[in-house]
Amino acid sequence: MRRETVLEPPDIDSILYHIANEIATEQRDLSRLALVGIHTRGVFLADRLRALIGRIRSVDVAAGNIDINLYRDDWTRIAKASPG
Repeated sequence: MRRETVLEPPDIDSILYHIANEIATEQRDLSRLALVGIHTRGVFLADRLRALIGRIRSVDVAAGNIDINLYRDDWTRIAKASPG
């Protein structure tokens, strides 16, 4: 499998800052905002956006996470495709 870098870390940082800035600008009342990340990678994304919004607007945005593993409907397909 050939690996190719799509975005470099500074590019990702810039994009995340832009997203956080849009949220901070469009959401008038940040006390009504909560960021929820889906395990596992979504949690990291929600945490990064939360920190950026906090820096932009000097607020502590509510955050949470959710594990959807018990609710996935593709477990049998994943299990059959897994080597081992």
